[in-house]
Amino acid sequence: MASAAKILVVDDEAILVSLIRDCLEAQGFNVSTACCGAEGEKRLQENEFDLLLTDIRMPDIDGVELSRRARSIQPGIDVLFMTGYADLDSAKNAISEGALDYLMKPFEVTEIRSAINRALKKRSDRQSHSQGAELNRLSKLSALMGSVNEIDSLFNVSLDFALLQSGLKKGAIIYWSEFTGKIVCVSTSSGDTKDAQFNSLELDKSPFENSFLQDNPEVEDFTVFSTMDQHPLMSDLYDREISSLSYPEWMTDRDCLVSVPICRNEKLFGYILIGVEKESIHEIKNDLKFIVLTSQQTAMSIENLTLLRKTQDAYKRLQSLQKKTIGLETMAVRGEMASEIGHEIKNFLGVVSGNLSLLEHHAKSGEINKLSRHVKVISDDLNKMKKFTESLMKESTWSSEKVVADVGLIVQDTIDFLKPQSRFKNVRVELDIAANPPSFLTDPVQFQQLLCNLANNAADATRGKKDRNVKISLTSADEDNRFSLIVEDNGSGIEPELIDKLFSSKFTTKDDGNGYGLIVCNRIIESHDGLIEVESTPGKGSKFSISFTAHRR
Repeated sequence: MASAAKILVVDDEAILVSLIRDCLEAQGFNVSTACCGAEGEKRLQENEFDLLLTDIRMPDIDGVELSRRARSIQPGIDVLFMTGYADLDSAKNAISEGALDYLMKPFEVTEIRSAINRALKKRSDRQSHSQGAELNRLSKLSALMGSVNEIDSLFNVSLDFALLQSGLKKGAIIYWSEFTGKIVCVSTSSGDTKDAQFNSLELDKSPFENSFLQDNPEVEDFTVFSTMDQHPLMSDLYDREISSLSYPEWMTDRDCLVSVPICRNEKLFGYILIGVEKESIHEIKNDLKFIVLTSQQTAMSIENLTLLRKTQDAYKRLQSLQKKTIGLETMAVRGEMASEIGHEIKNFLGVVSGNLSLLEHHAKSGEINKLSRHVKVISDDLNKMKKFTESLMKESTWSSEKVVADVGLIVQDTIDFLKPQSRFKNVRVELDIAANPPSFLTDPVQFQQLLCNLANNAADATRGKKDRNVKISLTSADEDNRFSLIVEDNGSGIEPELIDKLFSSKFTTKDDGNGYGLIVCNRIIESHDGLIEVESTPGKGSKFSISFTAHRR
């Protein structure tokens, strides 16, 4: 700090000024001099200084007056007086007004250096404290902005903070509210927006869309105007009613207007306007940077709140869309359930129809002894249909009544039932049941349905083949107590990319198929804690292997 300090020395004694300059430059300071108060004031208007070292008694402008003018021109400058005994009281009074110290004439070179170093040390300490205070003010500003979640409140907080930090009472904030479609002016002469005058006007679009910022993207952080009419806002606000709304009621001829745009990324949201008495404008220059920081923080907070609001609106729309989607999915599920129900009833009716045909055939051929078997099958399937429809009327899924059953017998009975049907005409059905078939906790009806669906699909897949072969295998339980039901065919096969879709969506290769058979099969397998694997080669056939856990005897 010391080596870079800029010092202005003012005294009407040329020899003394020369001595002080040589002394201070030898210590590394940047020194300028003036031989009278008027010249000193001119130097102050031309350059920035850290310290003014001035004699109190000078013929044109005395040191005390010069110090006052210096602070008006450069509010951050510090003052050190040189004085004789006769002006000692003036020097002491000047210290009470803010001067750092004084030197009694005559003085030694070492005294000058010590006084300058003490003054700069005080200045450095004060600035460090000031920087801490500034950080505290910025922290408060950030905390305030972060706690506000509504646009209008955010602007009110911004104006309150700007007035608080500047110590002024007159202020206004003019902004466009995107969500209400209004231009708003909040104006106060008490320093508190609780007592503010609030005016608003609905508009079709933001009056700042074609603002001067678009032509002046490097606009200054703040601008001082003598009257409101000079403000570019007046040209932006093309309507007389809007202009009237935006004109602060506290503006007088004695005031000048400090205008700070609230902008970010060349987008203008509004203005903070501070009213300052013209003769006091130099006194608040240090505070203006906090008003600028307030406007910048406000602009960022507006962007964040706008993004939050849009995100919330998008989320609400998403929730609405989700409800509609759920409704559509519910309808789709109901449609799918209806199709599955139709598929199951079709299977039952197919069994009944097939046995009625066989019943008629045997009756005509006089094979009376075979009629009872078909009547029993028809009766059993009609009972199954009754049970199925009753479960639907209870608004539940087809109930599962599991018992420990001999899987070998279920498979044998099912295949014996399927073989005579027309679907298996010219199909060679090979049955391979292990010598020691497992027992299994199962719903026999559902297990039969599973095997019927897979066997029917296998037979249908062999259409068009000269030699049509279907093989059903049942293995015994292995060391992990798992057994498998395997259905193989030498039919058309399935393309590899379609295998993953077999049990998750409606899939069929039949002209009259509905694609629900394998979905039903998968649900039966899952309800029995089974696992299914599919191997298929297009043109050569498919193999469905389902493994289950056997019942431990």
